[in-house]
Amino acid sequence: MNIRLAHTRSPWATLVLQDMTVSSPSSRLYRNGRQQVELTVRLRALDAKGQCVALSDEQRDSIRLIDYDSGQPLPDVPPSGEVAQGWGATRVRNEYAFFPAAGGRERAAPRTKATGDESIVWYVQTADTRPRRIGCRVQSGATPAAGPGVSAPFVRLEPERLPAQDFARSVEYRCERESAFPRSVGRGHPVRDVDYYYCSVYVDGQRLALLSFDVMPASLMQCDDAQAPGATFAFTGFAAPGARSIRYALPSTLDALRHRIVARPRAGEGVIVLVQSEAGGADGIARLPWTSCDIDAIDEFGTSHAMRVTLERAGACRTLVLSRR
Repeated sequence: MNIRLAHTRSPWATLVLQDMTVSSPSSRLYRNGRQQVELTVRLRALDAKGQCVALSDEQRDSIRLIDYDSGQPLPDVPPSGEVAQGWGATRVRNEYAFFPAAGGRERAAPRTKATGDESIVWYVQTADTRPRRIGCRVQSGATPAAGPGVSAPFVRLEPERLPAQDFARSVEYRCERESAFPRSVGRGHPVRDVDYYYCSVYVDGQRLALLSFDVMPASLMQCDDAQAPGATFAFTGFAAPGARSIRYALPSTLDALRHRIVARPRAGEGVIVLVQSEAGGADGIARLPWTSCDIDAIDEFGTSHAMRVTLERAGACRTLVLSRR
């Protein structure tokens, strides 16, 4: 059965902007080009007789956010979802958390919608350093009005410095080591030591969840002497936050020694897996130039973090060291 959707027409003559509000917890946002502020535009469409009428989708789409001072429309957020410079607007909510309210207050209850009012929700992102006043206007059709004796509404948005650029805040990169095998459980065949290093970011002592965690190259490798029989060696792989599958960049001769699944993944923390064992015939390991890995991570607020992990000796064993790069 075919269903044909009727196109709704709306013969409005005046579009009254009732108000424009920040409907996310704060009017602040990190200037990382990803974090958003949610804006709600409340309006009412009136016909020539002053009666409320509904807007069509086409008319609703004609309403755009603007720079209130210049009158220029805000550019659309690029398909990548990230704003590289200036400001951008979109109707699509992304995955990053809003800037928290001052003092941890909850978001205020939404206003009661009056009869005939319609609400349109926008999201704004920025890489700019300066505050901006944001207004709205109709791109086509009738001229909007703000109501008798009332100026057009706007909101003021405040970009915040990134934590790494704010010397009043402390940023720490930590990794917590945990053995993959409980004492009561065997270490697999062939026998090998496997440790998980859970990596996380702390700002002013508060842990921020990581949403992405990319490591290049995917593996580190160290070997004492690849030509000696039973030479000791170690290598790493990594897993994204909350994921079980481990990624490696290793010679195929080491396939049997890989630890393939993270038994205890943690939400919001990336994992570096360190495997230490004894190699037999691991030709070419010493020639691999993998002495450190670069980590690019993005936290829950959309801020990038550049880290580096190195493999260092700690007595008879090796250990991982996580640092800022």
